[in-house]
Amino acid sequence: EVVFLPGKIGFQFKGVIVTKVEEGFQAYDHGIKPGWKLAKINGKPAPTATVDIIKTIRSLFGENKTAAVVFEVPPTDDEDRIGRISQKPDVKEGDAPDKGKE
Repeated sequence: EVVFLPGKIGFQFKGVIVTKVEEGFQAYDHGIKPGWKLAKINGKPAPTATVDIIKTIRSLFGENKTAAVVFEVPPTDDEDRIGRISQKPDVKEGDAPDKGKE
């Protein structure tokens, strides 16, 4: 969860996907990256339309409230590759791994 204070957040998005992060603003300072997906805003599911997300955040800021945003972060290429490598093949009941053959 990332808490944004009222003011310029500094990221652009299309639908719920972050497309650009501007250096020197809150999103950049919090480490937000393009490709992250807005999942929740202040505990509620994020709207899916860009205009509705903007309205939601502006409404909070207009009341001088913070916007607590939960992002879904896609795995990095390395994390995805590690996940694939570390997956073990299915072992069926009764199968035993080969131990040294004599």
